[in-house]
Amino acid sequence: MTDYPYFAFIDESGTLAKDPNQPIFAIGLLLVDDTTRILQELQSIKAQAISGTGSKGKLFEFKFKGITRGNYKYYQKLLDVALSFPQLRICVFIMDKRNPKIQIDSHFNSTWDAYLSYTKLVIRKNVPTDRKVIVLADYITKPSENPRFFEPEIRALAQVENVTLLESDSSLFIQLIDVLTGSVVYKFRHRTSEKLEVNKSKMRVADYLMEKFGKSEFAESFMVHKPLYFSVWEFNP
Repeated sequence: MTDYPYFAFIDESGTLAKDPNQPIFAIGLLLVDDTTRILQELQSIKAQAISGTGSKGKLFEFKFKGITRGNYKYYQKLLDVALSFPQLRICVFIMDKRNPKIQIDSHFNSTWDAYLSYTKLVIRKNVPTDRKVIVLADYITKPSENPRFFEPEIRALAQVENVTLLESDSSLFIQLIDVLTGSVVYKFRHRTSEKLEVNKSKMRVADYLMEKFGKSEFAESFMVHKPLYFSVWEFNP
């Protein structure tokens, strides 16, 4: 085991509030112990995407919701890069709020308190207590009336050395976990919603990732170790 900490990149998808249009909530966790080589390759794919789509550099960002017919192939290349680094560890925590057992209002004073609790849970379950992490999370606005700040709450975990929040456009790693998480969420959204219109380009990216892990189904809990560690954890209280 190395002495230096993981970088833990975190991104959330959806909302914990009651919203029938957003039934799925997810937290994605990407653990990276050495960013140098993978960042160079991610930057290369971004440059290709900017050139190939005619985007201005400062305006282009990899986000699952931004997948289109004209750019989905660059998202697939992004996934190829990630999966070529077996030292990466990825976990996607999924909550289907259509599950009648999930009663967020009964257990938490607010959705912000719930978000803090579930983020801590994801870190505790995926990072050994003897391994340290530096958390870099996608920026999320704290409700002004809630006294609990994200950074000290997460920093209180035994595994966490320090925490910061970043805008996603400043980190290709946050963009990467956004795409990975979005791919899983998209599969879960369509698991029991046959009436939902399918975006073919987004589904191509989600299917591409699923096939890379040799899976015929993504909308379920599972864990694989090749080509790298990837787990989907469906919360079921």
